[in-house]
Amino acid sequence: MIGLLAGLLLQAQEAATFADLRARADALLAPLIAEADIVPAARVERLDGAVVYERRGAEPLVIASNIKVLTTAAALLALGPDFRWTTTVVEEDGRIWLSSDGDPALRRLGDRDVPAAFLEALAQALRARQAVAPTEIVLDARAFTGPLRHPLWPEDQWQEEYCAPVAALSLEGGCLELQVSGGLLRAYPPAAAAFRFERKSADDAQAWSATWNGARDAILVRGSGSGKGPLRFAVADPLAVYSAWLEEGLRARGIVPGAIRFAAAEEAAPAAAPILILKSAWTLADAVVVCNKESDNTLAEVLLRTLGRARGGDGSNESGLKAVREVLAAVGCDLTSLTQADGSGLARSESARVNACSPALLCAVLRSMAGPAGERDGIGRVFFDSLPIGGVEAKVRDSFRDPLFQPQRVHAKTGWIRGASSLSGYLLAPDGEPLVFAILVNYRSDGSERTNNKRFRRVQEDLLGEVLRAWPKTE
Repeated sequence: MIGLLAGLLLQAQEAATFADLRARADALLAPLIAEADIVPAARVERLDGAVVYERRGAEPLVIASNIKVLTTAAALLALGPDFRWTTTVVEEDGRIWLSSDGDPALRRLGDRDVPAAFLEALAQALRARQAVAPTEIVLDARAFTGPLRHPLWPEDQWQEEYCAPVAALSLEGGCLELQVSGGLLRAYPPAAAAFRFERKSADDAQAWSATWNGARDAILVRGSGSGKGPLRFAVADPLAVYSAWLEEGLRARGIVPGAIRFAAAEEAAPAAAPILILKSAWTLADAVVVCNKESDNTLAEVLLRTLGRARGGDGSNESGLKAVREVLAAVGCDLTSLTQADGSGLARSESARVNACSPALLCAVLRSMAGPAGERDGIGRVFFDSLPIGGVEAKVRDSFRDPLFQPQRVHAKTGWIRGASSLSGYLLAPDGEPLVFAILVNYRSDGSERTNNKRFRRVQEDLLGEVLRAWPKTE
C-alpha cells in the first residue's frame, strides 16, 4: 500500500511539474509565435513515446540538415554498421575493367593517403598480371545514376565544399584542395589533365582565393598563398578528375594505359575473375559518424544512393528516397508528414515545401534507434555516438556550455538553410532518463537579428534548459 501511495504521489508530482514546464516553454516560444513570419514547433518525449512537451508537434516544417537523421538512421538499419563499399578490378585480354559501388573513403584520412594506397595496390595487381601496358581501362561508375548535383541545390553555390557532386567514382569527397608549397601551387588530388590553373595577381597582399571559370575547365587563383592555409572547394566533374588522377598515378608507377574511358549505359562487364578487390577504408558506421558530426552533404547523398541500390534500386536519388521510407516505415514510423527531396537537406524550393517533416516523426526515428530496432549489432549506439555533443564539438560546440547541460547531456544534430532552423537529438534528464526531442523553426528572413539563426539557436537551447530545470527531483 505504501508503495502504491508513493507511486501515485510521484505521478501527481510529475503531472504538476510537466504542467509547469508547458507553461514556461509556451512562454519561451510566445515571442516567436506572435510574429506572423515565424513558425516554431517542438516535441520532447520519453523513450516509451510519452510526451513531455509539445507545440505543433504534428506539423511538418522544413528541417534542413536534420534530414540526415532520417538518412543515416535508415542506412544503419538496412545495411548494418559493418557494411563496406567495394572496388573491383577485372583484367581480360589486356583490357582493365574497374568498378566501384560508391566508396566515399577515397580521401586522405588523417596521415593516411587512401587514394595513394589504392594506386599502389592496383599497380601491383597489374604488374602481377603483366598488364603494365593495358590496351584500355574502362571505368564503371554506373552504381549511381542521375545528376551529380540535385536540381534543387543552390546553383549559385555549386563551387562550395558543401555542394560537392556525387559520383560512384570520386575522390576527396568531390572536392579539390589547393595550397602553395615551396612557391609552387599544388592540388590534391593530383589530376592536372582534368583542369588548368590561371594565376592572377592581387592588390591585397593577404588575398588568397580560387574559383572556377565559366567553362568550368580552369581555376582562377588570386594571391600568392604564402603563409595561408589550403583552399578547398567542389570540383566541376568528379569523374573527369578521377580519370585524370588514375592515369597520372598509374603512369608514375610504370603502368601506361592505352586509353581510359567510362562504361556505356548498357555495356556488359567482363565475366573474368577479379584480379583485385579492395574494401573501403570506412565502414558504414565510420561514414555515418563523419556525415552527422561534420554535416557532410555529399556523404549523406552517397549514403542515400547506396541504400537505394542495396534495396534493389538503381542507385538514384529516387531509389534512395523510396528506401528511406520503406526502412523507417518497417520500424513503425508514421511518415505522413515527410516530404524528403534528398539525403542531406540541402535541397530547397520557393514554390514547394521540401525536406520537411514533423517534430513527432523526428522523435519517432530517434526513439526507434534507441529501442529494439537499434539494439541489433549496436546500431543504436553507433547512431547516438554520431550526433555532435553539446558544448564539445561541431555545430553545437558553442552551445550548451551552461553547467546545467553537463556532463554531456545533449547529443544533437543541427540544421540550417535560409528560412529553416532545426535541432533534434537526445537529452539526458537529471535522473539519467534519456529523452528525445525535436525543435524546429521556419521563418521568412528579413536580414535582421530578429530572423537571425542565432536567435533560434538560443530559443532551442533555452527550451531544453527548461526541461532540465523542471524535471522531477528524485532522491
